[in-house]
Amino acid sequence: MRLALDSTYNDFYGAQDYPVVKYLRRPLYFEVELLYSRDPQAELFLENCWATYSADRNSSPKWDVVVDSCENSADEYLTIFHPVSSNARVLFPSHLKRFEVKMFSFTSGRDALKGQVKWSVGMGVLYHNAWFGLLCKQQIVTVLKSLVSWNENI
Repeated sequence: MRLALDSTYNDFYGAQDYPVVKYLRRPLYFEVELLYSRDPQAELFLENCWATYSADRNSSPKWDVVVDSCENSADEYLTIFHPVSSNARVLFPSHLKRFEVKMFSFTSGRDALKGQVKWSVGMGVLYHNAWFGLLCKQQIVTVLKSLVSWNENI
């Protein structure tokens, strides 16, 4: 997972740029890429993405921005998924996911915690072109239910 400078996803922060400082509610543009695959039938499937206040990805406090491949409906500032198109850098758009979240701060009571927010992502790979373009697991479940219903009507 890497952080783009802006919504064009053309330029990214390098190791020398960290920690990146952002103001509250300013957008962060993340890109997750399936590396080392040349299989056009593969699609990257984002399962979860979350932020923690500690380098330990299982620590608390924790805030989910992607839950079961969908935006976190409990978040006032919903995650925005951006489409990926082929270009000189992107051979297989299905191998990338791009999304935007608003910068936030963890709090303790009424006080903002000072420090860095750490980001983590859980992902998988799907190998069937029927799922291409579906960003949300709920959409996949809906498609599967439709296929089962269609088969039962035959």
